[in-house]
Amino acid sequence: ELLQDLRDRWEILAEFTGHQIDDALISHLIKHHCDITIPADQSEGNETDDTDDADDTDGCDDRWAILRLSDFYNMEVTKALIQDLRGRWELLSEFTGHVIDDALISHLIKHHCTTVV
Repeated sequence: ELLQDLRDRWEILAEFTGHQIDDALISHLIKHHCDITIPADQSEGNETDDTDDADDTDGCDDRWAILRLSDFYNMEVTKALIQDLRGRWELLSEFTGHVIDDALISHLIKHHCTTVV
């Protein structure tokens, strides 16, 4: 589910090709693209509240926090950037079932980190 959620986020971000990743864009994404959905078979009859409440972004800041990293912040959204994001998370899919901890992160950095100069 996490990987599908990430794929969905990158599809949304791709709609902003040509825009700069800055506080204004991140705030827009948090406000308008933070649909935290529960699959129908897991919702157990819970009703969602469709009110437009400014406090409705609880937990959403984290969903877009990656864009504040120096790799992305103040960068232009381009096809290459979106492809880079997709590639990073597709790599992570190879580790399905593993706990994301310091050991996994160290492994990813050591064996899968490429620097483009």
